[in-house]
Amino acid sequence: MRKGLSSTIVSGLVLASFALTSSSAFAYPPQPLISGQASPIEGEKKVTKLNQFVPPTSQIKVTVPKGTVKTVFVLNGITIVAPVDVNGNAKLPVTVGPKDKLVVKFVDSKKQTTTKKLVVIAAPIVLANVNFASTSHDLSPEAKSILNIVIKTIRDHGYTNVFLTGYTDNEGDKTGFDNSTLSNQRSQAVQDYLQPKLPDANFNISYKGSANPIGDNKTEAGRAANRRTEVSVS
Repeated sequence: MRKGLSSTIVSGLVLASFALTSSSAFAYPPQPLISGQASPIEGEKKVTKLNQFVPPTSQIKVTVPKGTVKTVFVLNGITIVAPVDVNGNAKLPVTVGPKDKLVVKFVDSKKQTTTKKLVVIAAPIVLANVNFASTSHDLSPEAKSILNIVIKTIRDHGYTNVFLTGYTDNEGDKTGFDNSTLSNQRSQAVQDYLQPKLPDANFNISYKGSANPIGDNKTEAGRAANRRTEVSVS
Protein backbone atom coordinates (compact mmCIF):
# COMPACT_ATOMS: atom_id res chain seq x y z
CA MET A 1 0.00 0.00 0.00
CA ARG A 2 1.47 3.34 -1.01
CA LYS A 3 -1.17 5.69 0.26
CA GLY A 4 -3.67 5.29 3.04
CA LEU A 5 -7.17 4.10 2.34
CA SER A 6 -9.73 6.67 3.36
CA SER A 7 -13.30 5.67 2.72
CA THR A 8 -16.17 5.62 5.15
CA ILE A 9 -18.52 2.71 5.13
CA VAL A 10 -21.71 2.73 7.15
CA SER A 11 -23.59 -0.53 7.45
CA GLY A 12 -27.05 -0.46 6.04
CA LEU A 13 -28.03 0.47 2.51
CA VAL A 14 -25.73 1.16 -0.37
CA LEU A 15 -25.90 4.72 -1.31
CA ALA A 16 -25.81 8.15 -2.62
CA SER A 17 -22.83 7.55 -4.76
CA PHE A 18 -22.03 4.83 -7.11
CA ALA A 19 -19.48 2.36 -6.39
CA LEU A 20 -18.00 -0.76 -7.73
CA THR A 21 -17.12 -3.70 -5.42
CA SER A 22 -13.65 -4.61 -4.34
CA SER A 23 -13.25 -8.29 -3.67
CA SER A 24 -9.96 -7.40 -2.05
CA ALA A 25 -11.47 -5.29 0.69
CA PHE A 26 -15.23 -5.74 0.57
CA ALA A 27 -17.68 -8.55 0.18
CA TYR A 28 -19.48 -8.96 -3.13
CA PRO A 29 -22.17 -7.86 -3.80
CA PRO A 30 -21.50 -4.46 -2.25
CA GLN A 31 -23.36 -3.65 0.91
CA PRO A 32 -25.51 -0.53 0.85
CA LEU A 33 -24.44 2.69 2.45
CA ILE A 34 -26.81 5.27 3.73
CA SER A 35 -26.45 9.03 3.86
CA GLY A 36 -29.17 11.55 4.34
CA GLN A 37 -31.82 10.96 1.70
CA ALA A 38 -30.03 8.48 -0.49
CA SER A 39 -28.33 5.18 -0.66
CA PRO A 40 -25.32 4.58 -2.94
CA ILE A 41 -24.87 2.46 -5.94
CA GLU A 42 -24.81 -1.21 -6.49
CA GLY A 43 -22.04 -2.59 -8.63
CA GLU A 44 -22.57 -4.51 -11.80
CA LYS A 45 -22.22 -8.25 -12.06
CA LYS A 46 -18.72 -9.46 -11.38
CA VAL A 47 -16.38 -8.82 -14.28
CA THR A 48 -15.56 -12.14 -15.93
CA LYS A 49 -14.24 -11.40 -19.44
CA LEU A 50 -10.71 -10.68 -20.61
CA ASN A 51 -9.69 -7.03 -20.30
CA GLN A 52 -13.23 -5.96 -19.52
CA PHE A 53 -14.56 -2.64 -18.24
CA VAL A 54 -18.08 -2.56 -16.84
CA PRO A 55 -19.56 0.94 -16.47
CA PRO A 56 -21.41 1.01 -13.17
CA THR A 57 -25.06 1.86 -13.04
CA SER A 58 -26.70 2.87 -9.79
CA GLN A 59 -29.38 1.98 -7.35
CA ILE A 60 -30.70 4.79 -5.18
CA LYS A 61 -32.95 4.49 -2.17
CA VAL A 62 -35.13 7.45 -1.26
CA THR A 63 -37.94 8.11 1.17
CA VAL A 64 -40.91 9.09 -0.99
CA PRO A 65 -43.30 11.51 0.76
CA LYS A 66 -46.92 10.45 1.10
CA GLY A 67 -49.07 11.81 -1.71
CA THR A 68 -46.28 11.78 -4.30
CA VAL A 69 -47.55 10.95 -7.78
CA LYS A 70 -44.30 11.43 -9.67
CA THR A 71 -40.64 11.11 -8.72
CA VAL A 72 -37.94 12.62 -10.94
CA PHE A 73 -34.14 12.41 -10.60
CA VAL A 74 -31.93 15.18 -11.92
CA LEU A 75 -28.25 14.34 -12.41
CA ASN A 76 -25.92 17.24 -13.16
CA GLY A 77 -28.89 19.18 -14.50
CA ILE A 78 -30.16 16.35 -16.70
CA THR A 79 -33.45 14.61 -15.96
CA ILE A 80 -33.22 10.84 -15.49
CA VAL A 81 -36.30 8.66 -15.88
CA ALA A 82 -36.25 5.94 -13.22
CA PRO A 83 -39.37 4.45 -11.64
CA VAL A 84 -39.34 4.14 -7.85
CA ASP A 85 -40.75 0.95 -6.34
CA VAL A 86 -42.84 0.66 -3.17
CA ASN A 87 -39.67 0.35 -1.08
CA GLY A 88 -38.22 3.59 -2.42
CA ASN A 89 -35.66 1.87 -4.66
CA ALA A 90 -34.79 3.29 -8.06
CA LYS A 91 -32.29 1.96 -10.59
CA LEU A 92 -30.56 4.68 -12.56
CA PRO A 93 -29.14 3.60 -15.95
CA VAL A 94 -26.11 5.84 -15.53
CA THR A 95 -23.01 6.15 -13.38
CA VAL A 96 -23.17 8.45 -10.36
CA GLY A 97 -20.11 9.16 -8.25
CA PRO A 98 -19.06 11.50 -5.43
CA LYS A 99 -18.36 14.32 -7.90
CA ASP A 100 -21.82 14.18 -9.44
CA LYS A 101 -24.74 16.36 -8.31
CA LEU A 102 -27.93 14.39 -7.84
CA VAL A 103 -31.32 15.72 -6.70
CA VAL A 104 -34.74 14.13 -6.51
CA LYS A 105 -38.01 15.94 -7.15
CA PHE A 106 -41.29 14.71 -5.68
CA VAL A 107 -44.46 15.94 -7.38
CA ASP A 108 -47.84 15.59 -5.66
CA SER A 109 -51.36 15.52 -7.11
CA LYS A 110 -51.54 19.33 -6.95
CA LYS A 111 -48.35 19.56 -9.03
CA GLN A 112 -46.46 20.92 -6.04
CA THR A 113 -42.78 19.95 -6.20
CA THR A 114 -40.44 19.18 -3.32
CA THR A 115 -36.75 18.98 -4.21
CA LYS A 116 -34.09 17.26 -2.13
CA LYS A 117 -30.38 17.01 -2.75
CA LEU A 118 -28.97 13.49 -2.49
CA VAL A 119 -25.61 13.13 -0.81
CA VAL A 120 -23.34 10.91 -2.87
CA ILE A 121 -21.16 8.54 -0.90
CA ALA A 122 -19.02 6.04 -2.74
CA ALA A 123 -19.85 2.40 -2.19
CA PRO A 124 -17.28 -0.08 -3.53
CA ILE A 125 -17.80 -1.37 -7.08
CA VAL A 126 -15.79 -3.48 -9.52
CA LEU A 127 -14.88 -1.48 -12.61
CA ALA A 128 -12.61 -3.75 -14.59
CA ASN A 129 -10.31 -6.71 -14.96
CA VAL A 130 -7.03 -6.51 -16.82
CA ASN A 131 -5.37 -9.75 -17.84
CA PHE A 132 -1.85 -11.06 -18.25
CA ALA A 133 0.07 -13.67 -20.22
CA SER A 134 1.11 -16.80 -18.36
CA THR A 135 3.85 -16.14 -15.75
CA SER A 136 3.94 -12.45 -16.77
CA HIS A 137 3.06 -9.21 -15.01
CA ASP A 138 3.57 -7.00 -18.08
CA LEU A 139 0.60 -4.88 -19.14
CA SER A 140 -0.58 -5.56 -22.69
CA PRO A 141 -1.83 -2.78 -24.98
CA GLU A 142 -5.35 -4.13 -24.43
CA ALA A 143 -4.94 -3.92 -20.65
CA LYS A 144 -3.65 -0.35 -20.89
CA SER A 145 -6.63 0.67 -23.03
CA ILE A 146 -8.97 -0.62 -20.30
CA LEU A 147 -7.00 1.20 -17.61
CA ASN A 148 -7.28 4.42 -19.59
CA ILE A 149 -11.08 4.07 -19.41
CA VAL A 150 -10.78 3.44 -15.67
CA ILE A 151 -8.73 6.63 -15.29
CA LYS A 152 -11.33 8.70 -17.14
CA THR A 153 -14.17 7.21 -15.08
CA ILE A 154 -12.42 7.98 -11.80
CA ARG A 155 -11.72 11.55 -12.88
CA ASP A 156 -15.20 12.17 -14.27
CA HIS A 157 -17.12 10.86 -11.26
CA GLY A 158 -14.79 11.72 -8.39
CA TYR A 159 -13.89 8.33 -6.97
CA THR A 160 -11.01 8.64 -4.49
CA ASN A 161 -10.18 5.06 -3.49
CA VAL A 162 -8.73 2.46 -5.86
CA PHE A 163 -8.51 -1.22 -4.88
CA LEU A 164 -6.31 -3.60 -6.88
CA THR A 165 -6.34 -7.36 -6.36
CA GLY A 166 -3.94 -9.57 -8.28
CA TYR A 167 -4.65 -13.18 -9.23
CA THR A 168 -3.11 -16.09 -11.15
CA ASP A 169 -4.37 -19.32 -12.68
CA ASN A 170 -3.59 -22.53 -10.79
CA GLU A 171 -0.88 -23.91 -13.07
CA GLY A 172 1.91 -22.85 -10.74
CA ASP A 173 0.27 -24.58 -7.80
CA LYS A 174 1.17 -27.91 -9.39
CA THR A 175 4.89 -27.15 -9.67
CA GLY A 176 5.58 -25.00 -6.64
CA PHE A 177 5.74 -21.79 -8.68
CA ASP A 178 5.32 -18.69 -6.51
CA ASN A 179 1.84 -17.56 -7.51
CA SER A 180 1.61 -15.28 -4.50
CA THR A 181 4.54 -13.15 -5.66
CA LEU A 182 3.30 -13.10 -9.25
CA SER A 183 -0.19 -11.95 -8.23
CA ASN A 184 1.42 -9.20 -6.15
CA GLN A 185 3.49 -8.12 -9.14
CA ARG A 186 0.31 -7.93 -11.23
CA SER A 187 -1.35 -5.65 -8.69
CA GLN A 188 1.76 -3.52 -8.52
CA ALA A 189 2.00 -3.24 -12.30
CA VAL A 190 -1.51 -1.80 -12.46
CA GLN A 191 -0.81 0.62 -9.63
CA ASP A 192 2.39 1.77 -11.34
CA TYR A 193 0.34 2.59 -14.45
CA LEU A 194 -2.55 4.30 -12.68
CA GLN A 195 -0.94 6.23 -9.88
CA PRO A 196 0.99 8.84 -11.92
CA LYS A 197 -2.25 9.69 -13.71
CA LEU A 198 -4.31 9.73 -10.49
CA PRO A 199 -2.00 11.43 -7.98
CA ASP A 200 -4.79 12.25 -5.52
CA ALA A 201 -6.24 8.75 -5.32
CA ASN A 202 -5.73 6.40 -2.39
CA PHE A 203 -4.43 3.01 -3.52
CA ASN A 204 -4.88 -0.29 -1.71
CA ILE A 205 -3.29 -3.36 -3.29
CA SER A 206 -3.67 -7.00 -2.37
CA TYR A 207 -2.82 -10.33 -3.99
CA LYS A 208 -4.48 -13.71 -3.74
CA GLY A 209 -2.59 -16.08 -6.02
CA SER A 210 -4.93 -18.63 -7.60
CA ALA A 211 -7.83 -17.97 -5.20
CA ASN A 212 -11.26 -16.83 -6.39
CA PRO A 213 -11.12 -18.10 -10.00
CA ILE A 214 -13.64 -16.55 -12.38
CA GLY A 215 -12.90 -19.08 -15.13
CA ASP A 216 -12.45 -22.84 -15.30
CA ASN A 217 -8.78 -23.63 -14.66
CA LYS A 218 -9.22 -26.85 -16.65
CA THR A 219 -9.50 -24.84 -19.87
CA GLU A 220 -7.10 -22.46 -21.58
CA ALA A 221 -9.77 -19.75 -21.78
CA GLY A 222 -10.61 -20.12 -18.12
CA ARG A 223 -6.98 -19.87 -17.05
CA ALA A 224 -6.55 -16.77 -19.21
CA ALA A 225 -9.50 -15.13 -17.44
CA ASN A 226 -8.03 -15.96 -14.04
CA ARG A 227 -4.68 -14.30 -14.78
CA ARG A 228 -5.88 -10.85 -13.84
CA THR A 229 -5.87 -7.80 -11.64
CA GLU A 230 -9.29 -6.71 -10.52
CA VAL A 231 -9.83 -2.96 -10.32
CA SER A 232 -12.42 -1.60 -7.91
CA VAL A 233 -13.17 1.93 -6.77
CA SER A 234 -15.17 3.87 -4.25
